Amino acid sequence: MRCCPNKQVVNDAKMAILTCPFEPPKPKTKSKVEITSVADYKKLQEYEVAKFEEMIQQVCTGTT
Repeated sequence: MRCCPNKQVVNDAKMAILTCPFEPPKPKTKSKVEITSVADYKKLQEYEVAKFEEMIQQVCTGTT
């Protein structure tokens, strides 16, 4: 039995070592997010995914 059946080899991989949290930006003022429905949660999740993808793209292109 193999322990890692989906093992892959990656050539010419690039790695970033970050010295800061990698998370969506937080509001500069104190605020409260109220999630009252599944639709609200999905909108928040979509926003966070979009921000993560934007941040990853900035790391890949070397912009901040």
